[in-house]
Amino acid sequence: MPAKKNSATPAKFALRLTATLGKEAKQSAAREGVSLNQFINLAVAEKVEYLENEAWIARRRPPTQGRIDKATALLHREGGQPPAANDIIPDSYKTWEREQMRNSRRRAS
Repeated sequence: MPAKKNSATPAKFALRLTATLGKEAKQSAAREGVSLNQFINLAVAEKVEYLENEAWIARRRPPTQGRIDKATALLHREGGQPPAANDIIPDSYKTWEREQMRNSRRRAS
């Protein structure tokens, strides 16, 4: 059976850090209230997640104006039911939307 990506079986690695980085890592782990091992494990996990996210973003189709227009039309379509009493667009968003429309008109001209 293939190993799972997040297998609970720990792997051991000899890790060499510069004295300064090791000291900073120990202090940071202490501030976080975790062991140095747990701190390094989390740091590696965050870096791996970041790199995977960057790769995913690179593979995505770039947004085109057509796709943006379709999404906007979908968001502004009429629904099948009347809005609930508390289902309103906040005034702050309406102000932001008007500002966006003004800015897009300025850029177009």
